[in-house]
Amino acid sequence: DRYRDMLTLGFGMSAAIPGKKRPRTESNSMGSKEGEKRDKPAATASAQSPMDLPRPIRKMRLEAIFHPKFENENRSDKAVRREMMERVAKQEGYLEVTLKHSGSLVLWSGHTRFYSKNSVDNQYTYAAEILVRSHMERAWRGSQRGGEKETQYNECSQFLKENRLTLAFEVVTAVLGDHGDRPRKDFVMLTAVADRSRERFYSTAEVIQLAQRFRLPHNDTWIFGISSADSVRRLFAWYDASRETGKARDTVEALSDAADVTVSSMYQHEDFQGDILEGIIIRYVRYKENQDIDVTRRLMDRLSSEAVTILEEVPASLPFSFELDIEDEQTSPLFGASLRQTSKACGGFSTSDNGENKFQDSLYQILSTGGPRSTFLKHPDKSIDLPAMTKHLTTVSDDIETSRIACMLQQVGSLNKPVSYVLVKEDTPDEKGRWLCIIHVHNDETFRQYHLKRNHGEMNLFRGFCIEINGTKTNELGIEHTRENDIRQAPDRTADDFLMLKMKFLPYMTRTFLCRNNLRMIEKDGPFKFYRQIESMLNKWAISVESKKKLIPFLQSWAVFAHSALTTSQGDGNRLSQSNYLDYLEEFSKLYKEGKAPKPIKPNYEGTVIIVSPLQDDAERAACVIAQRLEVKATPVAPDTLLPGNICYCSIFNTVNKHTKKRIGQVSDTLSIIFLAFNEEDLNARVVEGRDRGKVLGFSKSWRNYDCAERIDMRLKDIPGSAEEDNCSDEFRSCIRQLKSVVERDTDEKSRGLLVFFPGLPGCGKSTIVTSVNENLKKAQGLLTNDGATTSRNVYVLEGDAVGKSFWSQLRKMRRADSRCVMVADKNAPPNSLKLIGLNCYDTNGVPIAVIPDNSALQTTHIKGTKFPDGERAPDTTHFYPFSLSYLAVCMYRVLQRPPKSHRGKLDQSTPNGCMILILFFSLYRSISAEAFSDNVDSKVASGGAVMSLRPIVLPFLRSATEQPLPDDLRSELVAAIQLQRGYDLRKKKPKATDSAISRMETRLRESVEKHRKFLSQLAVDPADSARSFFEQLAHRVCTLDLGTKEEQFLKLASVDLEKKRIHQILIENSNSCMMDFLEMALKSSVDDYAIQDGSYADSQFVTRPHITLIHHNDFDQTQMMEKFAHLQGCVVNVSIKAFLWNDKVAAFAVDVEETTVDGQPMLRSQNTFVHVTVWFAVGAKAFMSNELPDLVTQNKAHRVDFAAPITLQGKLTFWGMTNTPIVV
Repeated sequence: DRYRDMLTLGFGMSAAIPGKKRPRTESNSMGSKEGEKRDKPAATASAQSPMDLPRPIRKMRLEAIFHPKFENENRSDKAVRREMMERVAKQEGYLEVTLKHSGSLVLWSGHTRFYSKNSVDNQYTYAAEILVRSHMERAWRGSQRGGEKETQYNECSQFLKENRLTLAFEVVTAVLGDHGDRPRKDFVMLTAVADRSRERFYSTAEVIQLAQRFRLPHNDTWIFGISSADSVRRLFAWYDASRETGKARDTVEALSDAADVTVSSMYQHEDFQGDILEGIIIRYVRYKENQDIDVTRRLMDRLSSEAVTILEEVPASLPFSFELDIEDEQTSPLFGASLRQTSKACGGFSTSDNGENKFQDSLYQILSTGGPRSTFLKHPDKSIDLPAMTKHLTTVSDDIETSRIACMLQQVGSLNKPVSYVLVKEDTPDEKGRWLCIIHVHNDETFRQYHLKRNHGEMNLFRGFCIEINGTKTNELGIEHTRENDIRQAPDRTADDFLMLKMKFLPYMTRTFLCRNNLRMIEKDGPFKFYRQIESMLNKWAISVESKKKLIPFLQSWAVFAHSALTTSQGDGNRLSQSNYLDYLEEFSKLYKEGKAPKPIKPNYEGTVIIVSPLQDDAERAACVIAQRLEVKATPVAPDTLLPGNICYCSIFNTVNKHTKKRIGQVSDTLSIIFLAFNEEDLNARVVEGRDRGKVLGFSKSWRNYDCAERIDMRLKDIPGSAEEDNCSDEFRSCIRQLKSVVERDTDEKSRGLLVFFPGLPGCGKSTIVTSVNENLKKAQGLLTNDGATTSRNVYVLEGDAVGKSFWSQLRKMRRADSRCVMVADKNAPPNSLKLIGLNCYDTNGVPIAVIPDNSALQTTHIKGTKFPDGERAPDTTHFYPFSLSYLAVCMYRVLQRPPKSHRGKLDQSTPNGCMILILFFSLYRSISAEAFSDNVDSKVASGGAVMSLRPIVLPFLRSATEQPLPDDLRSELVAAIQLQRGYDLRKKKPKATDSAISRMETRLRESVEKHRKFLSQLAVDPADSARSFFEQLAHRVCTLDLGTKEEQFLKLASVDLEKKRIHQILIENSNSCMMDFLEMALKSSVDDYAIQDGSYADSQFVTRPHITLIHHNDFDQTQMMEKFAHLQGCVVNVSIKAFLWNDKVAAFAVDVEETTVDGQPMLRSQNTFVHVTVWFAVGAKAFMSNELPDLVTQNKAHRVDFAAPITLQGKLTFWGMTNTPIVV
């Protein structure tokens, strides 16, 4: 057809359509890194479009926005799932499930106003516009409502403009870079609709309604939980069973079969994108006010029916216009353009050697056939400070939207995070030019920090953020004035906003996260480092052993194939890269299937060795012998030779540059350093010309400070003349064994051990807890394994202050010698040491387990202001930390209580800047919130190759669950110290005790802590309680390993669970008689004013899951618990409440449980002497204290009230896990 002829004739080149060549301006290449380097603003363009910034800025408008960064507030998937199921079971809402398409985000605000995520006017926006137009032509072709090809496109555009809507599309093409699979057809998928006037996003139902109105391609949507909550359980069970194999066809079929309602998309994933599916998104939707289940069901059924009707009119088989083999002079390239043909004709979308992006230029010229288009000029200043330029608008502007945007910008600016403000001048065909600003947030963490700091009602920080700005008084750009009633307050994010899950499938993750994203690692470090990355990632994803066995050989072979492709010059310019990796993966997969793919390469020795000696010749000779024995090569030390399998050598006097030092750090986990000829005999025999012995030993000391897995001292006489076995001394053989042990890993599940570590502050109580850990752990454990034998694990405590700098290497040696042991690392573990912990666990078959404080100490602290060493202040900056100031104050108090010079780590009362050292440790956790703390620890440990498969040990710290407020003066001093430390950190200056600012701050802190020592001494819990909790929880984790069960399935107890509302109704019904005294006492300190919500007391001290304990894991092993109780799970039994017992610590109902269940099965008798239901316990008390109530009644230390007649109710028989929640086994 005519379009193909134009391509053949060179359509898209400058000579093809005179006057239509795309303007060569810097803004043309926004979003293209290559283009940003090559394009310069044309002089003529600059003359026609002045680049003077609008000053002062008077008004601003949202031009394009997308959802803030997707997250679950760092909650685990299991916690989110559990809450989703609970809410659906209560009929408070339902679940929506949609497919996750793989493409590029582009936003459309109507007509030609397309924006990519952080840019405008580029190949992504051009491709999106062509695809939207092409879709509209296809969707309305043959329809009586369609009319002219432009009609529906223009009507939709006008609707978006009038209602200030922005549509978000996933642009799925084969020409803009590879994702999980090469799409079968190029298309766009509508994923979100933003109402910029109200700063809100449409619900899924609203998105579908708008999409169906204009026949836009919405996503497949499934509704769960309307008919029954069981469908939600089936949904999660299906995903768990399918996550390692899930593909599009099976997923769509399974979801359609299980869902209550299905709303089908015009673009079925398998037909258009292919069978490799990225994943699904599950979102909880709360029923709107005055909207019940039936209303929702009718609405979704109506949308489902309309979707079927549209699919009948626009079936998947209907071709796009460019696929039609017809001659139509009326067919414009605007609606008949093929991205693939265009890309092929001009050599793809990548920038060519001469600096021209032919593909981008061709797309622009296709769009230019529709008429004149806007031109864009990017302002050359890359350091524009938009928050500073708009600060005055926070107070002086009476335009609501302008002031809200200005306030948001000030908040973003105060975070001191990398954010770019790119100003673009748009000259429109009607000569009404305007200024746009693209707000590019570089770091995802910025979104989370902004929303932690964001005040109620303030504007959200969006992705894909573009605003329009106006600096004129006459309003010539047409920005209308907004008043208070023109815009609604930005909706605050509720708990429901965080009830979303992004559930991905392994086939997609394997391709993108492993095969594609690690190409740079494979090229730079070779296949061997990628081998380790494979295992680390698969462990992190909790992939089954069966899938690992299939994937690991495939991925190792891919690494060899890819490394060869990356290091071999490609003559056709089609070198392997992330944007075209699918071409290579397809070729490799075919070879692998036929058994012709390259075999995984493993070196004879996978570690790295450095031999240092006073003389280079001695080091080289030793390296050659050791290399011969290990069947590897010897080479001088250099950044590019420090690789797995190399034996490197150098003289002690060789200069080590920064690149070599960096490389040593990168390979430290498998690095062994051999110190040759530093003994007395060799030093006396070897005369080092021009250097005395002191200098030799001094240089060797610096080498001994390098972090490594093994340090070995050898004498010259230990090095044989050759590597033949007969010539080798025992010392040489021992050296070879030590070198091999560094890279030998025990992966047997039965030999796994525990590595317990303490991320926190000095003074948190760890040394007190672990002083007698060996004895107490064995006592607390007191459990049997399945075979009836007592657990045989050695328990070690390694004290960091006693070992010194070699702590982690010493710990590694001990764990290698006894991988099953329980190793307690008595050393502070700040964020920068967590990867080392992961490496240790990876190499020694260990399971890491963190010990962290409870929520009384783990509370996000926001600090405003910074003080620099020179006294300068930055009052508007805000920074935050995961620990409360009370936690910091108690730790500081404990450090100052240590007698002078009593602490091995030299941190006690006599340490000159002891308090500021605590502040330094506190500051190491800067920019980590309390909510993100555990996940941050997990991710950093996982980066070393280990997997946090066990929950952390959580210890009580402060006496009250609600933090007691610190005295104002003490709080002020702590804040001032943190501000000062941040000033030193920003100036990259290390605080010293001699600095006047530090010494003054130290004095103030000590005086304030001393003044409030009595308060601080009473603020924390008794260390004995913390120790008891530590031993009990650690014993549970050990048992988890011994039994080979998942921790979530470890059985804590079996119980009869009762409905909270019914239990509280009994209290409420008797509140005016026998229980009045108790209720007055229990509710005296309640912040809820006797509030009763949904028929239950709202006070947090009332038990939320009342139950009757039948058996506990302290009395029976796991096998016995299963034998006694498993068959009764889910059964119902009658319970009689006969009395109420209470004191000022705890309250409980005395109960009788019938001897048989409702269906006639013999019941299990409770092992408690006093069979009861705990209903309340005071702050600081424990639920198990209810067992003491009968004895306390006889001693007149508690009260008992008997009911005139027993109160009967029913309970359900349930297992509880270690998370104190019911589980099904």
